[in-house]
Amino acid sequence: MKAWRVILNDVDITRQVYQVQTRFEAEKICGEVSVEIADRAVLDGIVVPRVPQGLSVQVDALVNGVWVSRGAYFLDEITYPQNPAARTASIWGRTLSARLYVPWGQKISRQWPAATTIAAILAELGAMCGVTIQVQNDYPVCAYCYAVSGWY
Repeated sequence: MKAWRVILNDVDITRQVYQVQTRFEAEKICGEVSVEIADRAVLDGIVVPRVPQGLSVQVDALVNGVWVSRGAYFLDEITYPQNPAARTASIWGRTLSARLYVPWGQKISRQWPAATTIAAILAELGAMCGVTIQVQNDYPVCAYCYAVSGWY
């Protein structure tokens, strides 16, 4: 049994994978995954969208007999070897937190029409890009008193 599990577009491709590497580095805003695939036929029909809309790669690791998530990723790139006879391929992707900034981030313009709190606003904005934000000192915000325009 392999120490990892890889799901691509809701299909378990673990048997065709021979190497998985996930990276979460402090200086980068998002995590990355690189998956080496032994049989590139698994990728037939997979199209890498210009701007990924949904997470399509899920990686889990087996830790003490329990599957632990190593993250969900946007599929950003498929690489095929230059030798046409080679059967291998690799895929590469980024975590949802890539949406925090350009080029994957979506600009947000919003006004809160009802009374809320700073914590609720930050939780809503963070949820859009897969980040949990905790506020130590929360403050009330009156209706129509706070808006963002063109934020990432």
